[in-house]
Amino acid sequence: MQNYTNTVIATIENLAALISNAAHDSVVEKNDYSICDNMQALNFVYENFAAHTSIESLASAALNSNLDTVVRENINAQLTYIN
Repeated sequence: MQNYTNTVIATIENLAALISNAAHDSVVEKNDYSICDNMQALNFVYENFAAHTSIESLASAALNSNLDTVVRENINAQLTYIN
């Protein structure tokens, strides 16, 4: 369970960093540099992590969700490959 917890924490931290890194350009240029997609991904992970006990289960739930394909794939990558 500790590995699951650590991976969820790292995923949330990584998504928050992606949002933070894109904030300046998105606001200055009045364009969405993936902020909204990453916010949806972070929100999904945070709202759903307690209902799962493994990375595979949470990643599968993301892939089977109604989120945009880019968001689903981002969550899966963050959970299974990046962390």
